[in-house]
Amino acid sequence: MVASGGKRRQESGSRTCLLPGERGAPSVRGRFIPAECALGAHVRRTVRISRELKKRSYIEQYIPAIGEALRDILQLKERQVATICKDLKFILEHSRKF
Repeated sequence: MVASGGKRRQESGSRTCLLPGERGAPSVRGRFIPAECALGAHVRRTVRISRELKKRSYIEQYIPAIGEALRDILQLKERQVATICKDLKFILEHSRKF
């Protein structure tokens, strides 16, 4: 289909989508995507990240209590508890994905 101005547009079902290079045409890694898809992907990514941050903060809240419990059970010194808590935070940051 030819739009006014001579630029070609692709039709996707009942929607007309802009071609790559046209003003307002979003792209991901050089591929064309319809604006509706870009908005949906952005919203899903935002929700996913907010949920992950909420879970992460919930887990971080209990790391000191876990260190205290391990100290009581294993008869650890305060320095060992601090190291364990630091390691648990490191593992949490690197194991949970956004």
